[in-house]
Amino acid sequence: MTEALPLLYWDADVFTSYIEDIPDRAPTIEGLLADARSGELEIVTSVISIAEVAYAETERLRAALSSDIEQKIEALWAVGSPVKVAEVYPLITSRARNLIREGIPRGWSGLRAHDAIHLATAQQLRATEIHTYDGKWEKYSEAIGIHISEPHSDKLRLL
Repeated sequence: MTEALPLLYWDADVFTSYIEDIPDRAPTIEGLLADARSGELEIVTSVISIAEVAYAETERLRAALSSDIEQKIEALWAVGSPVKVAEVYPLITSRARNLIREGIPRGWSGLRAHDAIHLATAQQLRATEIHTYDGKWEKYSEAIGIHISEPHSDKLRLL
């Protein structure tokens, strides 16, 4: 029996950091994408990321869209991309609603529906780990049974 590959669930902000080429984030993200291309791990996100990753901050600030940025965004979801996209269906939305509700007695307010859908999708897929730059998610780690952190790799990379 073969061991399952690590399954990393990525929040939309990881993809946004990638398309914006944020210097302290891009090398790690690119390394993980390369690992997914080589079959060392799997990267998955919810289909809602396609709508969430709509532009780079530079485009918004300039009030002008870039065809290069658009191509980089489209490549994330294209056939053959190392990123797998999970559909949203009623079980996931029910889990998402429950996460929102479960946070109330814990004093955790403000979990937005799309963030809850990301967490519930990762839980449904039994992700090994969730990557996000949203520090507010970490408290949900215990509730869903998945470690949540910023993207990282233990792999030594040569520059």
